[in-house]
Amino acid sequence: MDLGGLWQRHADSPEQVLTELGELLDQATEAKQWFGLAALGAHVSGAHLGDWQRGVALLHRVQALDAFDSDTAQGRGTHRLLATLHTCAGEMQPAGEALARSHNPGDPADCATVRMLASVAEALVERGEAERAQQAFDKALDLASYGPEKGDPAARALAMAGNNVACSLEVRSDRSDVETALMKQAAHVGRTYWELAGDWKNVKIAEYRLAMTHLAAGEPRVALEHAKRAVAQVSAHDGTDEDRFFPRLAMAQAHLDLGQQDAARDVLEQASTAVVEWGRAELDALLQRLSR
Repeated sequence: MDLGGLWQRHADSPEQVLTELGELLDQATEAKQWFGLAALGAHVSGAHLGDWQRGVALLHRVQALDAFDSDTAQGRGTHRLLATLHTCAGEMQPAGEALARSHNPGDPADCATVRMLASVAEALVERGEAERAQQAFDKALDLASYGPEKGDPAARALAMAGNNVACSLEVRSDRSDVETALMKQAAHVGRTYWELAGDWKNVKIAEYRLAMTHLAAGEPRVALEHAKRAVAQVSAHDGTDEDRFFPRLAMAQAHLDLGQQDAARDVLEQASTAVVEWGRAELDALLQRLSR
């Protein structure tokens, strides 16, 4: 079962991938397999297609499998995915029922709800429903006021949602004021919670995300400070020039936006010493901009 290949294709061919997921269900005999199918199916049907009911139907098929077990982390995760889809569809009674079955023993009381609402915010942003996404995100943060500690799944959920929401909104050229505000809030939330949920590389990426978010918002001075903090994280932990590559690109873009060509040139020369292959096009674009 090639779930990795399906993940690689899902953004370009969501309808086809969702169909293939349904066809693979009978082969899912292990928890890793059926939960993998459930997670990808919920993501594709929701964030990519906005067809919440197809996702619900797929998850019900997963739950009907002989191998499905509600009393496992994967089973409870499937219930949480179901609660997410129902919430996005505005179906609050079945959402509540699924959510009640998603709680992991030993987790704080509001942990499952925070995790679910963080996922709701991500999915609704992808569907262009920024106001509903903002409401879900704010409610998740309010419930997280209990203070998740390191190892709390709610902290990781908020860290990931913050990063993903910000990423989704950065690339939109026609962002509304609501979307721009949510983008910046999400990036800052990601930075806060990666401090709890991740390692220094996660924190570095969160600082880079903040730099890119503030560049997208037209705030290069703020972006430059966050890009510098990302580079500082690498230096403090004996990272490599490859680790510095994308933060340096963010620094260069901020310098260019500020009209500081000499500073941008110096940073791009440093970045060119250790090019990360999938960032080559971005580097070339900045070098071309510098040469104008």
